[in-house]
Amino acid sequence: MPRVVISLDETALQDIDETVAALRRAGLSVDDVLRTTGVVTGSIDGTRVLADLRSVSGVRDVEQERGYDVGPPDSEVQ
Repeated sequence: MPRVVISLDETALQDIDETVAALRRAGLSVDDVLRTTGVVTGSIDGTRVLADLRSVSGVRDVEQERGYDVGPPDSEVQ
């Protein structure tokens, strides 16, 4: 399941619980709600699309979390 980071706009901070509930209805499995900064993290089922999350009122941006691999410690390139 792709992991996502969602930024909320200032209007959503006033009723963040309702915005988080709407994100859940759109398919988000919520991991963390950072109330002070207006950031929600979680994952979404691969059959859903990020546009479902972007369409939720109060959502400013949705980014898919990226992973990085630096290779084993003994490889030539780090």
